[in-house]
Amino acid sequence: MKNDNNMNSNTELSGKSILTMAKSERERLIRIIDAAQKSIDRLPPGRIEIRKNRNSLQFYYKKDRGEQNSVYMPAADRKTAYGVIQRGYLERFKRTAEEQLRELDRLCTRYDPRALEKVFLSASPARRKLLRPVVLPDDLFAAKWQAVQYEKKEFVENAAVHYTEKNERVRSKSEVLIANALNRAGIPYHYEKPLTVGPNIFHPDFTVLRLSDRKEMYWEHLGMMDDKEYSSNALRKIRTYEEYGIFPGDRLIITSETYKLPFNLTIINHTIDHFLKL
Repeated sequence: MKNDNNMNSNTELSGKSILTMAKSERERLIRIIDAAQKSIDRLPPGRIEIRKNRNSLQFYYKKDRGEQNSVYMPAADRKTAYGVIQRGYLERFKRTAEEQLRELDRLCTRYDPRALEKVFLSASPARRKLLRPVVLPDDLFAAKWQAVQYEKKEFVENAAVHYTEKNERVRSKSEVLIANALNRAGIPYHYEKPLTVGPNIFHPDFTVLRLSDRKEMYWEHLGMMDDKEYSSNALRKIRTYEEYGIFPGDRLIITSETYKLPFNLTIINHTIDHFLKL
């Protein structure tokens, strides 16, 4: 079963990541092609032949390929010669970028990141019950991830009582906002699930699953950053995350607030859109 789970996760990660990267690269190539064309339009046309004469280089100019004879360019015209050479490079560069763009268009059109999970979905319900799929569909993968049981931290006596829409008890109003926003966005999460970080056992506020690449991430909300002792402990905890390869902006999501700069739903939704809806 362990190997099946690894294959399931890694196969899906590969498929969705490839298409996401291809679309991102396609957008980059379009920008590059547009910028190259604008530069080409500002440079002089023609072709330059470079000949070596003893220890110096001489430049000869042709307006187009069809011309038989080239015209010698004196030193005063070197700037024009460099412009023609640069234009030739940019034209070749642009053609290559356009070829790569066509390849990516073909990939984005033909590649289906869900093709492997559709093999399982195409089976009848009776057969699905008997199968051990190599790649689970998103909903089944999320359900399996969500079903993991763990021991939760206890609440101290007389602690404030806050409940989410899923009737989970959390420790603050801000955590209610985060939990409800995750739930409404369809983002699977665990509250205060234990996480081993080196020799430490942490309980991230939220352990979340980004389904686009099935990446498990950790969301820490630092709710009292104007408290000196609290902020010092929070920064020490973040440093420990970093020491063991869990970095902010990668697998670690960090939000914060102070009394004068309270947390709000707009920031939460922007955070979800940025980190969890790739």
